[in-house]
Amino acid sequence: MKLDFKRFLVLSEYVHKEQNSTGYYWSQLIDILGNKYDETILVSPDIYKNSGFKKIDSVIHYTFKFYKTKSLSTIPRALSQLSQQLGFFKYLIKNVNKKTIVFTGTNPPLLLILIAIVKKFKNFKWILLVHDVFPENFVSSGI
Repeated sequence: MKLDFKRFLVLSEYVHKEQNSTGYYWSQLIDILGNKYDETILVSPDIYKNSGFKKIDSVIHYTFKFYKTKSLSTIPRALSQLSQQLGFFKYLIKNVNKKTIVFTGTNPPLLLILIAIVKKFKNFKWILLVHDVFPENFVSSGI
């Protein structure tokens, strides 16, 4: 069954089940949702080029290069994160329209701000998956 939207776009930093629990969940979602739309695109940084990501014929996996560092220093790490977010941002600006569903999680945090900015100028549906919020944080903060 094809849905009304033509393009389903998944943006995530971690998408391979070998990476961490976030990557595991995203890989499972992509496996399930991959054939529900005319075009399903997974956009991620090229962190793990040779991973065991299950190839699905109906999913296009687009990766982008970004500045990587192994430094624990604040400035190189911040530049690496900024570079990664700009990779997502460039893809969004060029490739979303009113027939696109953009599906993201809560990480990386700067991505949420960039998507909110792009959404003001481009008309697309945005689904935000929140699965790693700890309720005890809300209690201690009085929310």
